[in-house]
Amino acid sequence: MKEGKQGGDGARERDDARTLGVLFEISDAVSTTRNPDELYRVIHRALGRILKVDNFFIALHHEEKDSLTFPYYVGEKDERPEEIFHFSKTASLTGEVIRAGRPLIFYAGDMVDFAKARGQKVIGAAGKIWLGAPLIIKDRVIGVASLQSFNSPEEYTKRDLDLLAAVSRHIAPAIESKASGEKLSEQRRVLEKILESSPVGICLMENRIFKWVNTEMVRMFGYETKEEFENLNVRMIYKSDEDYAAAGRLIYEGLQKSGNRILILT
Repeated sequence: MKEGKQGGDGARERDDARTLGVLFEISDAVSTTRNPDELYRVIHRALGRILKVDNFFIALHHEEKDSLTFPYYVGEKDERPEEIFHFSKTASLTGEVIRAGRPLIFYAGDMVDFAKARGQKVIGAAGKIWLGAPLIIKDRVIGVASLQSFNSPEEYTKRDLDLLAAVSRHIAPAIESKASGEKLSEQRRVLEKILESSPVGICLMENRIFKWVNTEMVRMFGYETKEEFENLNVRMIYKSDEDYAAAGRLIYEGLQKSGNRILILT
């Protein structure tokens, strides 16, 4: 096993301009991709312009469950692994990178010695060289990005590990941010289902404009579709301008006291 600070560049050279282009492409993807899956695909494709990426994965560590998942996995010999539980007790090269908190290189002999020292077998097919770089956020390792070759120990160099580590440092915050965004979207979908199933008419208004209504609200006022409500002024539900103005005064008094700009009415 060799740490990321050791070793040489080897005989193979890589064009610096192409490397910079790949880093720019990944940097752009961090801000433009819509979800983690799309980001992983762009990272894989971009790295493939300058590295062999037939065996590449991104693993996420779930400390609270003591488990490891593989949201993105491409391999020549192995299928995507199922979630690994009791991860802290499992002999794993990925686990060693997480525990070390730094990029590491393992050669074939290192892999065998690593497993023997722990009285276990290495998980997955044994390769000639394995690279792993930690995904770190505020000194917390949330996962690992890895490359592997089954063909030659010279497939990768110390310089390639440095590149993988640079990419990992760059994408780790984006992975967590996009994952949090997906959780928030799911929570919103659940909330909308709950509101939609309510037997009470519910609407979301902003500046006295309908932004969302449930089906019961549509039925109560004798309309056919939600589209007849959304983005229309709430004046449509009042009998007169006087009623509309009076309701407005009450609403805005409440908003001023609460400091909110959005009101949900039932």
